[in-house]
Amino acid sequence: ALDVGRPPDAAPDALPDAAPDEGPAITCAVTPELAEVAPLTPLVLAGPPGDAIRRWTWQITERPAGARPVLAEFFEGGAARPDFVETPQITFRGDRAGTYGLTLQVVGQGGAALCPPLQVAVRVRPPEGLYAQLTWTSPFDPCEACDDGVDLDLVMAPRDRACWGSGSTWTARPGDARDWPPEGSPEGDPGGVSIVEDGAGLEAMGVPTAPGLMVYALGVLAFDLTVDNGLPGPPAEWPADAVLALYWDGLWLGEFETQLSSTGQVQHLVDVFTCVGAGCRPDVQVVGRAGVWGTCAE
Repeated sequence: ALDVGRPPDAAPDALPDAAPDEGPAITCAVTPELAEVAPLTPLVLAGPPGDAIRRWTWQITERPAGARPVLAEFFEGGAARPDFVETPQITFRGDRAGTYGLTLQVVGQGGAALCPPLQVAVRVRPPEGLYAQLTWTSPFDPCEACDDGVDLDLVMAPRDRACWGSGSTWTARPGDARDWPPEGSPEGDPGGVSIVEDGAGLEAMGVPTAPGLMVYALGVLAFDLTVDNGLPGPPAEWPADAVLALYWDGLWLGEFETQLSSTGQVQHLVDVFTCVGAGCRPDVQVVGRAGVWGTCAE
């Protein structure tokens, strides 16, 4: 999992009450101040430059419930940082749909604030059509963020072709077969969105709005990345608590929870019955049925 450091309501160290530094004038602005991006899309934010500035302090001050946003230093290979980053430019990634707020404080060479706190608002909006996000935690795993131990995979396919672990499954795992829809079929393009992260990362999938009615099965597969891949190290420590969030045309459909307790376990969580027409809302039916690896959805 990505460590987001101090809680969002924590404040940076208080700045001294001092007169503004003397020196060259700077432009107190952040570029951009407002932005809208898709989930997990990197967004570069730039504060005012200048030799008169000693420190730039970025802080995430607002986030949707359950979100795990990331700030990273803006350089090649920059590592993820906590909520507080001290660099003139950063890359921001928001994982859940909703509005995120950031604040930049600019401190001069003399230790006083050169600008009032600069505000940034970022709206994270899923793409049009059906969009699914899978997040999970495995609190007993030795390293949730590592590429071993517990791993969950998101499964999504037309219900009549949802085969857990077979070649006709469309999942967020790179390299898995994506042989639907058949060539020339109007059933929706499976190439809309696909995000995968090992460990306790987020997985996401999206399907652009289909011209006709469709039923999609969504489920979760559990893996032990250490044992299943023959890697050295201790086996995964279960259980894993998973949350599936669904959106339609950027609007919230709901969250669905499940728990997986062993490698190879499959959960068929929900079926989504799409709709046609502006402002329509798909029907989501909870299935909550354990599947069997290598078999198809009923």
